[in-house]
Amino acid sequence: MGVTSAIFAGDPDTFTFSIHQGDLYPIPKEKSSLDGELAAGTGDAEYYDRLGGMKLTERGVGDRDTARLHAATLRLFAGLRA
Repeated sequence: MGVTSAIFAGDPDTFTFSIHQGDLYPIPKEKSSLDGELAAGTGDAEYYDRLGGMKLTERGVGDRDTARLHAATLRLFAGLRA
């Protein structure tokens, strides 16, 4: 069971998304709200296309990740679930 899926299992107010190497995890897999399985060796182009062809730049990915970290930190200090 994935950690995030386990924490929020049955919580109707939380949407979980997992994108992972499909053949890496044991069967049966805990389901998230939305799961995306990628093949071993998937490169940048295939990864981004699987996410809807967003064509993110390296800076865009960094900005996205930084925003997520800031949001999680703010929630933690506010005493909310991360």
